[in-house]
Amino acid sequence: MDSLEFHRTRYTFGGHIRIFTSGTLRRLLEENGLAVEEITANVVSFIPTRLTRRPWSVTLGRLMPGLGEVLIVKARKCLL
Repeated sequence: MDSLEFHRTRYTFGGHIRIFTSGTLRRLLEENGLAVEEITANVVSFIPTRLTRRPWSVTLGRLMPGLGEVLIVKARKCLL
């Protein structure tokens, strides 16, 4: 069972648990007719302070979205 099926069938999520990785989110969108142009994240925070909004934290969110707090996707509907 891949991770997307796992999330759909029997995993309840909350708080700090991610229901999607960037890969499973990309696959879900593409399977439903969207072309993913970019996946990024808002910030990467290793410590829960105001330091998470520093420029280095935002840059890490762009470079390593899998570590970010919130995944942000830019996608377009595929034309048939």
